[in-house]
Amino acid sequence: MKARTFALRPPIGGCVPGFVAWAASFIGLLVLARHLAPPPLAVIVLPALAGFIVTLWLWPPTVRVGSDGLWIGRMGRRELIPIGEIEGVDWVHGPANRIRAELPGLVVRRRGKKPIELPMLGLAVIHRDELYAAIEAAMAAAAVRRSRALAPLDRAGRALDRWRQDLSGMLRGGFRDGALTREELAEVLDDPNAKLEHRVGAALALRGVEDGAARDRIRIAAEQSASPRLRLALSLAAEGDDDLAELEQLLATEQDTPPARGRTG
Repeated sequence: MKARTFALRPPIGGCVPGFVAWAASFIGLLVLARHLAPPPLAVIVLPALAGFIVTLWLWPPTVRVGSDGLWIGRMGRRELIPIGEIEGVDWVHGPANRIRAELPGLVVRRRGKKPIELPMLGLAVIHRDELYAAIEAAMAAAAVRRSRALAPLDRAGRALDRWRQDLSGMLRGGFRDGALTREELAEVLDDPNAKLEHRVGAALALRGVEDGAARDRIRIAAEQSASPRLRLALSLAAEGDDDLAELEQLLATEQDTPPARGRTG
């Protein structure tokens, strides 16, 4: 499945909370003006500031659903929910079962962690069925994808160029014991449960023995990912030698990031 992005608010409706806060603050200042005589500029600036703060606080997130999980973007925070961490998705139908005020939406249940609330503002509710179906499809696909032993793809502290050469030789060497076939490498590349290092290793191995077909296959895998970091890593792996330095830097950053947790990107 190709990754899809859902904005959980309409272009104008997303500003409604801020407009209400601005109007309330404006009316309040006008009432107080009889006693406090605030500067004319404050009558506009202070309500506008209040509206801006409220809008940021209540602004619904953007959700990207990929084969490897959910990438949830909120104001000031970005989080990746790995697909293997998701236990299920529940409906919220509005005032009778509220997420926030009277906003309907979805709740993503996680194993051993706090659920993620995905409220939908205004007309964005029409996309709820599509978002629900996309998450369910990603979970179903991940449940049947399990790669074989991945030890041959471990980087094990090798320099990136050496690692890439060894991965390419793994296939050219006549499928030695412990090596992976092209089909198995493709399975690892597409496996949402595999680590970033293993998926990039599979991409480098395929890129080293094939040309156009492997590059297209790797780009498709990148498009299916919800994680910006994985999408970038696979895209760099598909391009060739000119992007090795950037790929090296990205993998070094990944090594410093705890596995199976939301990442900031």
